[in-house]
Amino acid sequence: MPTVDRERLRRSRKWAVARLAGRDVAVDVVGLERHVLPERAAELLTFAESPVSAEDLVRRHGGDRAEAEKLVDLLVATGLLVDREETEADEQIERLIRVAETPPPERASSAYGEIDHLEDSAVPAPWRGPLRVLLLGGCVVQFARAAVERRFRLGGYDATVRTSWPGASVHDLVDTIRREDPDVVVVMPYVETLLRGLWDLGYAATPRTRATRTRALARLLANLLATTAEAAGDRLVLMHNVSGPGLSAFGRFEYLHEWHLRDSVGFLNQELDRAARRHDNVVLVDEDRFVREWGARHLFDDHLFPFAHHGGTPSPDLDVPNQTPLLSSVLAEEYYASYAAHTAADRIKCLAVDLDNTLWPGVLADMDFDWSMADTTSSWLHRGIHQALRIVKQRGVLLASVSKGDADATLAAWRRLPSTDLLSPDDFVAHYIGWGPKSASLHQLCKELQVAPEAVAVLDDFHVEREEIRRFGPPVRVVDAPVSEFRRWLLTEPGLQVRTVTPEAANRTETTRAALTVARMADSADGDYGRLIRDLHVRVDVRPPRESELTRVAELVTRTTQFTLGEPPPGPDEFAEAASRDELRVLEVSDDLANYGIVGACVIGDGVVRALAVSCRVLALDVGPVFLTAALLGRPNETFVAHYTATERNSPAKDLLRRSGFQLVAEHGARSEWRRRGPVSAAELDAWPHEVSIREVTA
Repeated sequence: MPTVDRERLRRSRKWAVARLAGRDVAVDVVGLERHVLPERAAELLTFAESPVSAEDLVRRHGGDRAEAEKLVDLLVATGLLVDREETEADEQIERLIRVAETPPPERASSAYGEIDHLEDSAVPAPWRGPLRVLLLGGCVVQFARAAVERRFRLGGYDATVRTSWPGASVHDLVDTIRREDPDVVVVMPYVETLLRGLWDLGYAATPRTRATRTRALARLLANLLATTAEAAGDRLVLMHNVSGPGLSAFGRFEYLHEWHLRDSVGFLNQELDRAARRHDNVVLVDEDRFVREWGARHLFDDHLFPFAHHGGTPSPDLDVPNQTPLLSSVLAEEYYASYAAHTAADRIKCLAVDLDNTLWPGVLADMDFDWSMADTTSSWLHRGIHQALRIVKQRGVLLASVSKGDADATLAAWRRLPSTDLLSPDDFVAHYIGWGPKSASLHQLCKELQVAPEAVAVLDDFHVEREEIRRFGPPVRVVDAPVSEFRRWLLTEPGLQVRTVTPEAANRTETTRAALTVARMADSADGDYGRLIRDLHVRVDVRPPRESELTRVAELVTRTTQFTLGEPPPGPDEFAEAASRDELRVLEVSDDLANYGIVGACVIGDGVVRALAVSCRVLALDVGPVFLTAALLGRPNETFVAHYTATERNSPAKDLLRRSGFQLVAEHGARSEWRRRGPVSAAELDAWPHEVSIREVTA
């Protein structure tokens, strides 16, 4: 939620409120975005013509207090209520109201598509801070500006979205990026002049000419991508690939022609794929996927305009440039999701899955048939959910069952299912099946799995269970959707998507299950923790990383929230530089139960611990202090320094520093400085019960 003075709220002068066809409508006088307002919203906005407090608005609402507060929060999040004087675009208000009161079709020429319904919007996310987004492209992104700004605002960002045409050369594009200094750059370069040679004229050319033009365009686009990525530095670049027209100049016999347009589009996108893989700050926006999902004629305009125009589907009744809302909404959602996936914002580490009527149709323990072999809609639907869950499990997401029922009967019936395509109980890291409230099970899950509630999402078919979890459970994410939409959510939710699947991620269920076993053994060790470590033959390997392991290092530092210093994590390039200077060490752990892989990373340069992360999966093995001590061993510094910034979850890192010989020397609010004096000796490691191996060169 944007930070505003809630004692002085007023309606933003960027928005006009009018009555259209019996509905209250808010109109953005700059972007011409329009929303149908929820019930009572227009009354509150009218009441806020002069500054009022949020409490005054809640009282004015007069209804349920929680609903009133939610409505006020929504109006603030979408910019309809602000805390400052605004004069921008005041002169347009009366003109737009007059337009709104004009009957169609005259009114249509001043409106860009259908009205969006504000009450259908997502609940505003927690406030995340300012964000600058630059849209570089033709009319498609120009029309999408308001939708993009609104989507990022609903995601918790105080987003400022600016648009610009790509320019005549890549130098113009670079100058625009430097001038605007955005946090996110979107590039959609497919204007008519760029595509005309292939899209409009290619059908009359020879196959050889079409191939030549395709390769030339591919080189231009790859160069544009590389130049933009370099100009953006470490900021995110969202680069569109290109979708082909829904219609063909060759008709149904296109396949008879070499280098037809489908060939050209495929070649261009393959070359863009290759170019994008070279840049960690680039994410491709897949137009072709949009077309497959929504249909070409609903998104792009080649069914009305020449092929090379490549604009959004317009309303034929509007005799001015226009674009119907669907493409703008699709692009806004994709840009936001790409940013969230790239930054690992709202990363989901565990899925808590209900069983009966969610993972399978009906109550499994009561079934007298194999549902998975039935040729029914419900059978295929649930098989689709199993497949989607298996996919996200392979990415490193933990699955845990949280369900009502008899645990022994349910698990026994589950294991009897013959299909090998379905998930088995062993694909889940833990099972919380019983007759108690699911909210209590989720509290237990977060504690035992050492996962922050915000990193847990719940799939449950029953709305009553979902509400019970919201009211009494930890602050997990509850997916409010019917079962028929679970598969699509699993395969599109950015919090479940990762850039690269590491071996540690693919094996996370098995290593977490082993860690749970170790934790139970530790609880019954009668205080002799050292003996437990020795009996398990816990092996600690501290070494420089291989180049292929830098992706895992970046993933580890991004995901870790407890055993970390709380400082901003280095980027992938910084890890590579640290490795080249011999400042980066990784921790690999194994025991008699599992090989946990790389579970720790540490950057130490000039006597300063610049970054530290140890996975909570090996919490019970007590390897953190051993790792940091071993990473310091052999370094010539007389004093080592670590800076710690407190977060809601990283207090265990202070104990790690203390047990590694560091002492607190200064504290300023949430930030503190820790020092360790004197060189590290091998004798310090001998005191630990772990089997420690230190390698200065990686084989």
